[in-house]
Order: sequence, then structure tokens, then C-alpha cells
Amino acid sequence: MKICAIICEYNPLHYGHLYHIQKAKELSGCDAVMCIQAGNFTQRGEPAITNKYVRARMALEAGADIVVQIPTAYCCSSAEIFALAGVKIANSFDDVTNLAFGCETENYDLLKEISSFIIYFHLKSRLYYSIFASFLLNVWQIYKSLKHE
Repeated sequence: MKICAIICEYNPLHYGHLYHIQKAKELSGCDAVMCIQAGNFTQRGEPAITNKYVRARMALEAGADIVVQIPTAYCCSSAEIFALAGVKIANSFDDVTNLAFGCETENYDLLKEISSFIIYFHLKSRLYYSIFASFLLNVWQIYKSLKHE
């Protein structure tokens, strides 16, 4: 079995999330979609609009096959720690072969270039993840500011 993981909050779940779940399953060719979801608190430490059980049920009704929770301590931390916890949870399942994510650009070549840069730089430098993530975020913000000028 092949599983596609999605790291999410669904606070609240909307049609864009529904589309994301459907496309993740379709484009990955996986047999199932696993939502790795925040609990009662969101990525920024704010209480979620509905409790984790309601949001898990909404994800299942939207097409997810399983929902697992990111522990609260990671949900209330920075975006980097939230994402890292989600990736580690996905990695703990042998059948997870894909990770689907939303993005603010449709430029596939740019995403591919950035991901190649991340992998190359990370393997070469062995920087601690949070330092590297902060560096990458700064690079991305500079890129976006130049793009809008």
C-alpha cells in the first residue's frame, strides 16, 4: 500500500482543502491519504475553531483515509517545528511514499529548483534544521519581494 501524507490544520476545512485531498490522491497515485493534523491548538498556539475530533471527522468525510494528530507541544511552536513534527510522523509509517502540500505558486520549475537547492545545501552544510529553515525563509522572502517590484 502507498500512502500520501498531508500535514494540515483544517481550521476550518474548506473547499480548497477538499480539492487538495482529492488531487493529492489522484496525482500521487497512492492508495490512501493520511492527514497529519494539529490537535485542539493550531500552529500558532491559538485554540482551533472546532475540536480535533470534529476536524478529524471533516477530513475523513472529505476523502482522507486516516487522520493522526501532531502533539500539542509541536503545534504550539514555530512553523518549522510544526512541519518537522509532521514530516517525522509521516516518516514513521513505512507505507508513506508521498507528501502533498499547498503552495502559493504554480511555478513548478521554481519549486523544483528550490527543493534541489534545499537538498544540496542541507547535505553539504549539515546545518541544524531550524537554522537552515530560517535561512531558507529569508531567501524566499527576498525572492518574493524582488518578484513584486
